[in-house]
Amino acid sequence: MPPRVVRPRFATDLSIRRHQSNLKPGRHQGRSVSPRMGRPYLGIIRLDLSTGGKRRFLQGRNPWMHPSGKTVFAQSCGSLVSRIAVADASGLFEVVTPCSSEVESPSLTPPDFEFSKLSPDESRVAVEMRYFADVGEVVYTTIVFEGGEERARFDGYYGPEWLPDGGLVLSAAEGLFVVDATLSDVVRIDGDRLAGPTNNPSIHPDGTQLVFEFNQQIWAMNIDGTELRELVFGSRALRYPTWSPKAIPLPTSPCPSRTGTTRQSTLPILQKERVRTWI
Repeated sequence: MPPRVVRPRFATDLSIRRHQSNLKPGRHQGRSVSPRMGRPYLGIIRLDLSTGGKRRFLQGRNPWMHPSGKTVFAQSCGSLVSRIAVADASGLFEVVTPCSSEVESPSLTPPDFEFSKLSPDESRVAVEMRYFADVGEVVYTTIVFEGGEERARFDGYYGPEWLPDGGLVLSAAEGLFVVDATLSDVVRIDGDRLAGPTNNPSIHPDGTQLVFEFNQQIWAMNIDGTELRELVFGSRALRYPTWSPKAIPLPTSPCPSRTGTTRQSTLPILQKERVRTWI
């Protein structure tokens, strides 16, 4: 079991209030809900990589698009608490988890959901949950839900990514781990070579290799732990790598500039030996 993941957060995160949502798992039409921490945000934007066109699609945060075209994302269900929903291309969404405030945890305040991924067969959703174990001490864990109920929990692991066979890749305070399709056995796959936290692994469409965050850059490795290497590097932190339909890794690079609470970012797209940038 890896050590607990502790990340500093703003003091305002401690002001979480418990809220019991009355919107239970099921299908709903419409666009949610309330801003977090009293600040408005743009919601979920669809970006056409071929034209650069953008359109607002859903109200929520932390979206991820399933190969089927469905979008899994976090919706607010109260003050600093969330539930996970899955939307089709028309915006019809289905709530697939309870509100995070209803999930059992040893936290000082209600936990919150962060990133989530829908399984290949769409029957399960893996959710990254964070909570305060103590004042200023944030702990991350991964929960798998099926049919709106908790199916498995992996304390101290985060950044879940599904494997084609229904298993999971998980990040931790040190190294990368694989969970088998029965969601029972957790095995470290990097051979203890990643001496530090990893995050946001993304599996190649054929399931043979992955890219992930390590040391603020983008690294790659075969799923069996071989050919570990730094894939993309830069002068700023690179985050959230993913794969295009043509199996090209796409890392997101946060820019250092901020205006108020708005953070700008760019999207470098790897094309053979070149990198081009979308704003």
